[in-house]
Amino acid sequence: MNQGDSFDYLADTAGEFPYYCMLHTWMVGTLVVQEAAAEEAAAAELAAEEAAAAELAAEEAAAAELAAEEAAAAELAAAEEAAAAELAAEEAAAAELAAAEEAAAAELAAAEEAAAAELAAAEEAAAAELAAAEEAADVELIVEISESTVMGGTQIELDFNVLHVNYDLTATQNGEVVFEETGLHSMENIATHQIDAVGSPDNPIDVKVVSLGIGAPGNSDNWTGPVGQVTEIQVVPEFGTIAMMVLAVAIISIVAVTAKSRVIPRF
Repeated sequence: MNQGDSFDYLADTAGEFPYYCMLHTWMVGTLVVQEAAAEEAAAAELAAEEAAAAELAAEEAAAAELAAEEAAAAELAAAEEAAAAELAAEEAAAAELAAAEEAAAAELAAAEEAAAAELAAAEEAAAAELAAAEEAADVELIVEISESTVMGGTQIELDFNVLHVNYDLTATQNGEVVFEETGLHSMENIATHQIDAVGSPDNPIDVKVVSLGIGAPGNSDNWTGPVGQVTEIQVVPEFGTIAMMVLAVAIISIVAVTAKSRVIPRF
């Protein structure tokens, strides 16, 4: 056949027939002849295959869509779970802050209560101390001093109106200390002391009693009564017994001189 020519062959028998090109001997093949029904069947089979492929593609698309929906749902669930965890963390932080604030408030209240109790105790102690001081200031101490010449000396007798008087006793003559004792204690109302000196009109003996407080010896923190009250007399035996009575509230003293004694008060 020349270029541009065509060749038609109509087979009238179904089957497979080998063919070859006489010019191009390597061109060989098989001619398949089918009836019209076979073509329809092939077309139907092809359509079925295409339909199956389309159905498979639809199923794959549906599966992909379902997978995408499941992935979106999983992502949403993860986001909701993360949000819930964040909310729980915020609630835990808020609870921790509330607990810390409550603890701080309780600590502050306890400190304020302790401070108030301490202040109340201090005020109560101060009030008790003030009351004790006022009570002590109201205590009257009366000291009566008398003397007599005994065994070439002078015997001094102190007469107190209360028991357990603590005091210092000093006697001087012509500027010289002839008797001195400190921290003395009288359990009874009477206390007697012997002075190795005798007074005279020109050279009397000056006797001084200083009160330290009223109470048990060695327990000065609990002593009451006037402290520092001074009672003084001058002893002149030639003129008989000399007596002095002192009434005092706190530091103030009043000296009373008996009618039969010659007493020169010293302040």
